[in-house]
Amino acid sequence: MRLIIALAIVSVLALLPIQHAHSAPPPVKTGTIYGKVHQDGKAVRNILVEVMIGSCFSPVFKVLSTNNAGFYRVDNVRVDKPAHVAVNGFSKSNGGLNKRYQANCGKGVMLRAGQLNRHNIALISKPDDTEQQCATAGGTWFFNIGFRGCSYPYNDGGKACTDGKQCQDGTCLATSRDQSATTGVCPAATSSAISNCSGMIRNSRWFPKPCA
Repeated sequence: MRLIIALAIVSVLALLPIQHAHSAPPPVKTGTIYGKVHQDGKAVRNILVEVMIGSCFSPVFKVLSTNNAGFYRVDNVRVDKPAHVAVNGFSKSNGGLNKRYQANCGKGVMLRAGQLNRHNIALISKPDDTEQQCATAGGTWFFNIGFRGCSYPYNDGGKACTDGKQCQDGTCLATSRDQSATTGVCPAATSSAISNCSGMIRNSRWFPKPCA
């Protein structure tokens, strides 16, 4: 009788679903970005530096000021998306605007995991000099309310997208303020990315975007 009961228990256990243990996702790899903010080779100290991950219009990951030698350093920056370093209150969310220097946000930098990644930033206070450098670099001088800077063209402008990762600029622009939108287009140039007020698309979802 005991043998029959034991066999019955074993049979029931064999029919129970097997619970598979789910392994934890691998940790996101990070690196450090640092560099010197300068004008004509001279250190610019105590100026606002902001780091955004993904695009210039992503939420601010870290905000700090340069030290007396003009250097900044930000640790634990994820390396799977480009890091954008903005200066002088570019996002307009942290204040600290210095009227001597133009607010700007540079092109994205892909970091190497576990390493120090240097990224220097040159500031120019004279608009004429800035415009000349812009033209030399293949850009077009762009001025709009609240922003003045260099607009660089992108090769994939107008391409349909559902996320900024699909665009050279790292931003997928919404074509309207329809919050149910799931697709957008890649910006044609820096100026269109900055001035677009319709929003942006991330992971096939609409999000608001600040504009200048």
